[in-house]
Amino acid sequence: MTRNRDSGLHPNTDWFGVEVRHLAALAAVAREGSFGGAARRLGYTQSAISGQIATLERIVGARMLHRLRGARGVELTPEGRVLLRHAETISSQLAAARHDLGSLVHGRREALLIGTFETFGPHFLAEALRPCAEDHGAVPVEVRRAADGTSLLRQLEEGAIDLALATLPLVRPTLASRVLIRDTFVLVARADDPIAAEPYVELGSLSGLRLICGDPVPSQCAFEASLAAVDVQLSVVMRHELGSPLQELVRAGVGCGLVPAVSVVPDDELAVVPLEATAPARMLAVAWHRERGLDGAAERFVARAVDLGAVVEERMRARRDEIDPAVPDAPVTARRHGRPVPARVPGTTVASA
Repeated sequence: MTRNRDSGLHPNTDWFGVEVRHLAALAAVAREGSFGGAARRLGYTQSAISGQIATLERIVGARMLHRLRGARGVELTPEGRVLLRHAETISSQLAAARHDLGSLVHGRREALLIGTFETFGPHFLAEALRPCAEDHGAVPVEVRRAADGTSLLRQLEEGAIDLALATLPLVRPTLASRVLIRDTFVLVARADDPIAAEPYVELGSLSGLRLICGDPVPSQCAFEASLAAVDVQLSVVMRHELGSPLQELVRAGVGCGLVPAVSVVPDDELAVVPLEATAPARMLAVAWHRERGLDGAAERFVARAVDLGAVVEERMRARRDEIDPAVPDAPVTARRHGRPVPARVPGTTVASA
């Protein structure tokens, strides 16, 4: 009698031969774009990687990769992209299991690992961490800085960090998050620059200014794209690391900084001018692995960060009310270096990755 594998009475065992190393090989080839790169990444020989991919394709009954014409590289097939998404989830859950088992074996976590990246804002992080330093009985905290938001979330999924301070949307089903703050962009100018006396800057007045911006990470690119969508063309003369390094260039007269508000370092020689109320913004959040959840130390940090976010937003709201209590729909025309600038350009508030 032939067994009906779709009846639900018996498991389909065809895929029981799929191993974690097969999925790791697929992910490495996809990331590196070649068998040789994947071999170097995982510490295998190129033939071993090729063999693992061949075995995987035989087990699942579909081609995972195809070679690029006129090049030595490879790319995923549609079937390969589908399986890679599941492979990343499996890898993430395996990392979560390793983390949980390690905590159980050692009885107590050695440190709370918090990941962040350049554009999040060092001062917000410092304020959130201060209670940890003052609580001598608390678990030690280690801060790890990632190159960008993508690598940061990958570290979180892989269990290399416990929490991540990131921008929304996460677009990763394995991660959970809580919103901390709606972070607006601001203009940073020398205190003696005429634009520093303006209550706020209209979007239309950004065109023609010599601007210094942060590196083209996703949140920065989304912000600039949203401005371009309403015909606000930025003249970016330089990109630099946010915070004090970028502000040094502003102080030197290279241009005005157009940066996220939380990245600004207080400086008596510089003025911070908000953008008009319709300017795009980004949503900052604290994220964790959904399967791993939050233990006591992580939960306490999340609660403090959420509370701090509310305080910072209230500060920003109070500042906006102080300089523009009515927030008019048609504000007076701003001025650029003493000269009138174009009328207000409509915009939409967005949350960017």
